[in-house]
Amino acid sequence: MPENDFTPVPSTRENFVDKTGNYGGYFVAAGDQGRAVYGHATSEGALIDLGPFKVQTNNYGGYFVAEANNGRGVHAEANGANGIGIYATGGSKGIYATGEDYAADFRGKVVIRGLGGGTVMELGQGLDYAEGFDVSDKNEIGPGSVLVIDAENPGKLTVSKKVYDSKVAGIVAGAKNQGSGVRLGADQFDFDVALAGRVYCNVDATEAAVEPGDLLTTSATPGYATKAEDYMRAQGAILGKAMEKLEKGKKGQILVLVTLQ
Repeated sequence: MPENDFTPVPSTRENFVDKTGNYGGYFVAAGDQGRAVYGHATSEGALIDLGPFKVQTNNYGGYFVAEANNGRGVHAEANGANGIGIYATGGSKGIYATGEDYAADFRGKVVIRGLGGGTVMELGQGLDYAEGFDVSDKNEIGPGSVLVIDAENPGKLTVSKKVYDSKVAGIVAGAKNQGSGVRLGADQFDFDVALAGRVYCNVDATEAAVEPGDLLTTSATPGYATKAEDYMRAQGAILGKAMEKLEKGKKGQILVLVTLQ
């Protein structure tokens, strides 16, 4: 958000809401564009004693102390679709946190952005580790597709098209609407590609049934994995292990433990 959309108000008791007496600050912003906490530090200020908590503004946007046994230095809530619980910027550190058990405890997705605004890392509720990659054939690729290194375009991936391909790289994340636990470079590349963890994958069992624990490799069906039966050829071309079965003669998406080797 641009900084000029926020008008500061004087630091008085009326600016704060003390919910229980056990919080350094408990702030609620009800507006759609509200910010529960917005800190802007200047070289001037004063210590303001608000009873259950204190606000020190000298060199701090806000300095909150909770002395109760179960106190919270800051508890921030922002209602509305565009509300921000805490919006922090800093020349050195936007937020500095320490804790004996947790430095920070978040509920919901966590997004870390670079100075330019692009997503560096996203932490979600999925089960795989994925990195962003550009591909050279978008029209052939979807969630669950098996990808390999594109030898003709350095840094890019392409859909797999042959058996026992040692250039196997990973599986496009997101099949069956399963999110990723960790996404690097999210939303900056063509696809998120699972390089480790559990993800649903396109599997071709036309020639051989797949059982849990079977090693999987690339197949002749574009974007599909298949059971690795020739272990000599499979060396360096293993995509992962099947965690579900798929009957012989069928194609489908099954859960795979990605273990590139």
